[in-house]
Amino acid sequence: MARIDVPHGLGAFVAGALLGCCWLLGDGLLGPLASFVLVPLVAAQRGSRKRWVTALGYYSAGSVPVVAAVMGYWGADHAALGVAAWLGSSLLLSAPWTLAGRWPGALGALALTALPPLGVIGWLSPLNAAGVFFPGLSWIGLGLLCFGFVAMYASAHRRRIAMLTVIGAIAIASNLLYGEPSPPSGWT
Repeated sequence: MARIDVPHGLGAFVAGALLGCCWLLGDGLLGPLASFVLVPLVAAQRGSRKRWVTALGYYSAGSVPVVAAVMGYWGADHAALGVAAWLGSSLLLSAPWTLAGRWPGALGALALTALPPLGVIGWLSPLNAAGVFFPGLSWIGLGLLCFGFVAMYASAHRRRIAMLTVIGAIAIASNLLYGEPSPPSGWT
């Protein structure tokens, strides 16, 4: 039976939790940007349990407002239900990240946490970073983001750097060229 070394497991949990906390800092772009770091952070962990612990830290820290949301909707006497929803969603959303040791598993984890049934509770998804890195590019931006995740797993260091440099240049260009769409006439 595999075990997690407590100091290393705790460090992985805390690293994930620090990324998850970025979602709690308001309506800015820090949450989606930090979520982009989740994929390489999880992939860097040795073993599926350590990858799970890292993702669990991320989802449990970032989704703690679920407790208050449940209590706000059903009332303060439903705090236990809020805690159960928070812990349950954190456990469910972190489970697919055990697969992320190689790029197909990472893409699988992204898909499992973005599509139903888990995608229904898919808050904190690293795919949210596509809108920050590639504004206005729609599905192309999502594809570029996924390609960037795959590039992080490239075996040759030079190839990885080259691919990430090209994707970074596209991200910079799309941010520089993006213009806010004007609202339709008569829109209030």
